[in-house]
Amino acid sequence: MLGPGANAFVNASGDLRAAGNGPEGEGWRVGVAHPRSPDDDVAVLVVRDRAVATSGAVKRNWRVGAERYHHLVDVRAGRPARSDLLTVTVVADTAESADVLASVVFLLGSRDGLDLAQAHGADVIGIRDDGRIVTTPTLAAVAA
Repeated sequence: MLGPGANAFVNASGDLRAAGNGPEGEGWRVGVAHPRSPDDDVAVLVVRDRAVATSGAVKRNWRVGAERYHHLVDVRAGRPARSDLLTVTVVADTAESADVLASVVFLLGSRDGLDLAQAHGADVIGIRDDGRIVTTPTLAAVAA
């Protein structure tokens, strides 16, 4: 936990916690990369005293024959989850909740996942497998 008045940014393999107003006083700027074009951002978030985590099936995946697998497993089926989302970025109060919610939102899919995140006070930007960007209402204005 960062103390009062902290102005810090901690990035742990893409999951991060931003405290304070950042170097220019407006908050910390965090790009949300497009999963199919990682050099292009679909949005730039301005984050103060919040955490950001991204989860999805794009980076950690492999093929066995013609079948593609990824690391997010639906334990009910015992196999990689099927989702209409490629990636999910969650903004939440803590890094732990952002990380867990990013995975759960991915597993639930765009409709139920975004509802769950909102119920927990978090915001979401998701990129669906059809390329469409979906967001919770608070982040709708920042998505490209």
